Amino acid sequence: VDPMDKARWYPTLTTLKDGKVLAVSGLDEIGQIDPGKAEVYDPKTKTWEYSGVVRKFATYPALFLLNDGKLFYSGSNSGYGLQDEGRAPGVWDVRTNEYEEIPGLSDPDQMETSATVRLPPAQDEKFMVIGGGGVGESEKATPKSRLVDLQAENPKFTDGASLNEGTRYPSASLLPDDSLLVAGGSSDYRGRGGSDVLEARLYDAKKDSYQRVADPAVGRNYHSGSVLLPDGRVMIFGSDPLYSDKL
Repeated sequence: VDPMDKARWYPTLTTLKDGKVLAVSGLDEIGQIDPGKAEVYDPKTKTWEYSGVVRKFATYPALFLLNDGKLFYSGSNSGYGLQDEGRAPGVWDVRTNEYEEIPGLSDPDQMETSATVRLPPAQDEKFMVIGGGGVGESEKATPKSRLVDLQAENPKFTDGASLNEGTRYPSASLLPDDSLLVAGGSSDYRGRGGSDVLEARLYDAKKDSYQRVADPAVGRNYHSGSVLLPDGRVMIFGSDPLYSDKL
């Protein structure tokens, strides 16, 4: 297919309501953050073009398509970018470039390496943001889970049940019974100081509570993830720690 106009490392690709794919953010060939020029891929013509709107995000922003075609940015990101720009959560209309910030987020300075999950049923547009850490190599990490209902009259974040300790890089996978498995991560940047979190928990959205389940034996932090398998098991994989020896 046709290449993008510019290189992007750590972009986010989001399928839009019309089936086209939006590419935002990322670092270019010399490590500079994208200035906010989004590109759109058309699967029919197999070509890219600029969207015509400019909006900056930190790298790998967590974007979700909503029922009305707008995009929700939870604030979760992988970290590269200005500390005070492109980090506030909100709802983005890609067509008009209007952006409505959503208030109430606790620990807003600790959203790097957090996880965001669309809670079931998907059409209800309720989201959960889990853990996260401070900007860059900060030692900060939060145990909080934040909840938001985008179909509320005035959406705002509220705190839900907390993890046992501050957690960067948590993996989160929805299970067939609509519970959420949250596992791994580290309490410091990339496992620094032996900080891998060797815990796993099931989250019950109806009760807003976590239940501890079998602890993982292997530390997982940066570049790790999890996925639900067809037989109901969850595969947890990856990790690229700078400081941990538990691989």
